[in-house]
Amino acid sequence: MSENDRSARLPLDYGPLVGRVAEQQRVVTLLERNPLVTLTGTGGVGKTRLAVRIANSMAGSMPGGACVVELAGLPPLGNTTVQQIYAAIGRATGSFNQQSGLDVLVDYLNEHRSLLVLDNCEHVAAPVRTAVTALLAGVPGLRILATSRQPLHLHEAGEQVVDLAPLSTTDAIEAFLAYASAGGARLAAAGTRAATDPQARVQLRQITTLVEALDRLPLALRLASAWLATTSLAELIHAVTADRWHTVVDLRPEAEPDGRHSALRRVDDWSWSLCTPAEQQVWQWISVFRNPATQHELVAVCAGTGLDRPAIARAVAGLRDKRILSAGAGRNGAPRLFLLETERQYGAEKLAAAGLLPAARAAHSGYYASLTTAAVADWMGPEEVEVLHGVHAQLDHIANAVDYRIAGGELVGACTIVCDLTRSRSPFLCGGLSDVRDIADRVIRAFHHPTPAGGRASGEPVSGGPASGGRASGGPVSGGPASGGPAVGGPQEAVLLAATMATDGWVTVTQGFPDRAFELIAASHELHEQWQLEPTPPLLFAEGGALALAYGDPAAVPLLDAARTAFDAPETAGDHQMATMMWAMAQGFDAAPGAEAAAAEYLRVAQRSRAPWNVSWAHWVGALAALGHEHLADARDRCRQALLLQDGIGDLWGLTWSLLLAAAIVTESLDPDRPDQRQAQRAAWLAAAAEERRRLIGVRIAGLRPLARLHERVMTRAGEVLDPRTLERQLDDGRRRHHHAVEYALDDRRPARQHPTGTLTRRQQEVARLMVGGLTYAQIADALHLSERTVEGYAADLLHRLGLDKRTKLTQGVLDEASTRSSG
Repeated sequence: MSENDRSARLPLDYGPLVGRVAEQQRVVTLLERNPLVTLTGTGGVGKTRLAVRIANSMAGSMPGGACVVELAGLPPLGNTTVQQIYAAIGRATGSFNQQSGLDVLVDYLNEHRSLLVLDNCEHVAAPVRTAVTALLAGVPGLRILATSRQPLHLHEAGEQVVDLAPLSTTDAIEAFLAYASAGGARLAAAGTRAATDPQARVQLRQITTLVEALDRLPLALRLASAWLATTSLAELIHAVTADRWHTVVDLRPEAEPDGRHSALRRVDDWSWSLCTPAEQQVWQWISVFRNPATQHELVAVCAGTGLDRPAIARAVAGLRDKRILSAGAGRNGAPRLFLLETERQYGAEKLAAAGLLPAARAAHSGYYASLTTAAVADWMGPEEVEVLHGVHAQLDHIANAVDYRIAGGELVGACTIVCDLTRSRSPFLCGGLSDVRDIADRVIRAFHHPTPAGGRASGEPVSGGPASGGRASGGPVSGGPASGGPAVGGPQEAVLLAATMATDGWVTVTQGFPDRAFELIAASHELHEQWQLEPTPPLLFAEGGALALAYGDPAAVPLLDAARTAFDAPETAGDHQMATMMWAMAQGFDAAPGAEAAAAEYLRVAQRSRAPWNVSWAHWVGALAALGHEHLADARDRCRQALLLQDGIGDLWGLTWSLLLAAAIVTESLDPDRPDQRQAQRAAWLAAAAEERRRLIGVRIAGLRPLARLHERVMTRAGEVLDPRTLERQLDDGRRRHHHAVEYALDDRRPARQHPTGTLTRRQQEVARLMVGGLTYAQIADALHLSERTVEGYAADLLHRLGLDKRTKLTQGVLDEASTRSSG
């Protein structure tokens, strides 16, 4: 068969295909070794496009060439026979005649060894399975590439499944630019000066937002790009966000309005039609999950559907099998399932139309409320770290659960979740204090502006993302109903709202914003007075802790002692430990006569619980007290114990303050008459490393006067010993290499410098490209679905690998050179 004969049976393949090189190579390799490969993925992900590219690339190496057999037009749901599959293959291969069937195809394909691409198999999976099994048995050299929303499940035929995921953010941007350019749009972001042109940087940020809103699906990117002939990027983003169903459509005059790929909604209509009634029901309910979740979580929340657990589990498995549910790995590597935003909104619309939105939200919020309640009871013990990390892994879901309770008018329940989340102490070990503040602020505002029960039909949360470090709440926090204050229905609501205000104040002060913290604490006091309530333990703890951390005020000690007494019950054992910690810490800040005895009592309580995070802080408090009384050997030993424990459990918050304390201990150990220059350098280096870590976790040390005084003491003493140039060199090195600070603090030897390698991982390349495009770390985190702290870590590492000391030195030219080295 000639080249012309072979190519005539394949669709044209000249358009852009971005970001699929690895997948193409993998499928080709698999087809060389296996008779059957199934390319799976959600609708619009580009299965057909990639399959056509693979067919064109392999046609020349197959004696019978390659052909694409389009099955989308065959009737679904059991109305297609295997003979119709044979007829479709016969027409595509040119072997069709009046007697077309298995025997004719086997004879033809044995004579002309070929690659068959069976496109869009999902709705005719049963007859396709029969046909494929028979063809592979009759034609040993045949290769079949199937595209389908789900695998064919022909393990006995040697089926290999390649699951096609949405494009990466970087590739999605490139694909969108290619589609836009092919359609005649001229975007500055596509030019060679994209890294330096301000207009191009703005466009790149807009395109990043747009491709993420479109789930990075090639079909959606192509359809949306056509609007640029008449619409600006800003207008297109608004249109997609407001109504994707009527925006992401095929605008070509010749496009079939009823075609399966003529609009994004039709892609999901097709997926919906392939689902069983149970799968459709579960799809609706899991639309309340805005973030990836485990199968256990999905099944637990969907119990409200009335289906039994095995039926729900089968429906979840079916949705995953059809690639309606996508899969990824969580922070601990465990599988997590999620709906792409398009599928999520589709399911949410169906859920609201069925009148089930309140019930699904209630099931979701109830599940995560029980999780935080259990964590409060369980965190104080040997499994403390696992419990707290488990809560942190669910932080996004917990935030959504609070929003759902606000939307449903269940403000008491929302308060309970916020208070339990903070009482679990997870945000202090794992991060997320700004998130907790933002969640608490939303609940407090809801009391001033109640949301009608029922919420929004779309299933969206009631407000935006995490707060920035020093952002004030968006609403008032005090005053009675007559003065526009909170609408509280009775003493129980007053107590819970006051506790939420106090909790918010406590978290706020730990980040170094005392003015805002004491506003919240004052508002909590006002509620207590309005309802003639005695100060409750949460308020005593928050006020005492705030006075200690913000000012080192001795008045904190009796308040915290009162909180310890009030919390002295089995159900508040964790709160008792925290109050004891702050009670001992407050005395340490003031170098009170009983500070060391208080620290020793706290250590006994912590060791009795065998909770490692708690024990580490008991050693920190002991080091602080010993330092205040100039027992430096004891202070060094206690600080070392704290560092070892905190490093072992990954306590970024604790390590920050332990590094500062280590620097202060080194400073106080300097001989006043003959200070050791090397130790002075070490103190300055560690203080700078602690300062950089404070910046990364979003803490203003100026708002934490006792700790600020420690830092000032280190800097003053180091400045007295070192010349300005040496001091600045130590500070700069400590800030840049703070990742090695624990090693330095424990070992007394500065870690060796590493030489830049100039090579970057794929993820680092994605971060680097977005950095060059002018995106902030927060914007990059949103685009790549990472935490901002993770992005900052990637950025610091990639700059080090490239031998750069500043972000401003990262240019497109530097990236191109690094890519060349990597490929070489």
